[in-house]
Amino acid sequence: MSFFNIRMLIAALLFSSVVVDAAERKIFLEENFKDGVNEDSEELWQWDYTSQGTSTGMMYGEGDIYEISDETYMSDRSSLRLNFNGRNNFCNICGGVDYELTTTEDELLCFQFGNQAHQKSVYNKTAEFSTWPIVSERGDTACIAKTRPNMDNVGGVDIDSKLTDTVHLPNKCGVNGTVGGNIDRRSDCNRAVNYLKGVSAADLSFGETISRRFYMYVPLETELPEVTFKLGYSYWAREGESLRSATLKISTQRGNSLELSMPSGTTTTIGRDVFKLTKGKWFYFEEIFTRESALGRIDATYTLYASPEDQYSNEPIIVDSNFNLGELRKMTIGGNWQHFNEVSGYVYFDNILISNMYAGPVNRPLMPDVVLE
Repeated sequence: MSFFNIRMLIAALLFSSVVVDAAERKIFLEENFKDGVNEDSEELWQWDYTSQGTSTGMMYGEGDIYEISDETYMSDRSSLRLNFNGRNNFCNICGGVDYELTTTEDELLCFQFGNQAHQKSVYNKTAEFSTWPIVSERGDTACIAKTRPNMDNVGGVDIDSKLTDTVHLPNKCGVNGTVGGNIDRRSDCNRAVNYLKGVSAADLSFGETISRRFYMYVPLETELPEVTFKLGYSYWAREGESLRSATLKISTQRGNSLELSMPSGTTTTIGRDVFKLTKGKWFYFEEIFTRESALGRIDATYTLYASPEDQYSNEPIIVDSNFNLGELRKMTIGGNWQHFNEVSGYVYFDNILISNMYAGPVNRPLMPDVVLE
């Protein structure tokens, strides 16, 4: 079924099905970042992040991919800032290989590699993604200086490299970078996904609804990925089957239009006449999932609202139906990105609300005044 052949009568009926009495509202997560990312929240879901600079969970902290911005945006509140140049620009490399520092020569630490083409510096992943120049190279052995980093680590903790540390040797773009099957593609940065934890099948039973609302702002100076930029995932599993995802993304290669991939396997591009992301303006997004009514039924529904914050319409831009979702397993706000270009700058997320019904927009009277360093 085409998304755009569904008449607004159906949309209106679906809209009315998710707008229920406020007394029935169940909030899973509500975040305006006024107090930072609060891991001790009493809400059902929390942000999934670990210590700053590590490779698991949300990449969060000062100088990392995500951090709470110093600027304010609405009602003197802060927002979550995604920094494309965070983690010492780790997401702008063309893949690479991890090695262990296994030998020492005076003030040098060395590792053996596969003699592949490579950049002339490494990321020390153990020392929170500090970067270290290769100062000596003989055959398949490369060495770094113990105490002379090229760029400090994320967070400023324990800057020295040591034996058994894991270093990442980046490939060369256009030579042997093999990201997404293309030697010219830069890292998809899969770990820069802002996961939520606490999600389980118990949060969404047959016939129940879950809504994910967020706002996003892209400054004029930001250089977006020229392939896709993921705005969020939700992962679903039918009984006895592997996870399938619903993914909303900005297709920068198609003029900043929207793309939607569904668990059913369909992918749809929403034309620029329906939606186009523009920089320098807050945008409202809300996705509403309603599970199938019973096991084996194919009557699940999906609705998407997306618009500039000052041009809100109560008419959805996508309504899809006649499929099944399965159990909700996990969810994200924000995601990874695919690119060939050198991305830079920031993207901001704010006013996140995940609940069991349509939430609708909030007013956003202030725009950030961002100056890139």
